Amino acid sequence: MRFFLTLDFGINVYLSQKYEMSYEEVELLSEIYAKIKEIEELIEERGYTDRIMSAMVVGLMDEVETPESDSVEMKSLFSYNLQSDSELDIIIDLMRESYDGGNDDLRNMLNDLGISLN
Repeated sequence: MRFFLTLDFGINVYLSQKYEMSYEEVELLSEIYAKIKEIEELIEERGYTDRIMSAMVVGLMDEVETPESDSVEMKSLFSYNLQSDSELDIIIDLMRESYDGGNDDLRNMLNDLGISLN
């Protein structure tokens, strides 16, 4: 059995488009959404909404084969706590600077932060 589902969780978090989804995928994305909502509620409860910048993207990818080419379909959840385009630019820059193509060397990263594992 397959489900067709469009989720709209309001301004901060939503599933980007309507896709065919299995029950397990719906369950997984629902649990992830609940965790994201917990984070948002914690920030709000503690009064840090105006001091925390965050952008979360969670994508569940499926390979899609078409006669023309292979592509990837992504079911996505988004959560933003940003006040302006400049804050978005800052988050994007931080993500680019901290991402190393999946070759993360924990020791070097920690050393850059002044933390030693010795």
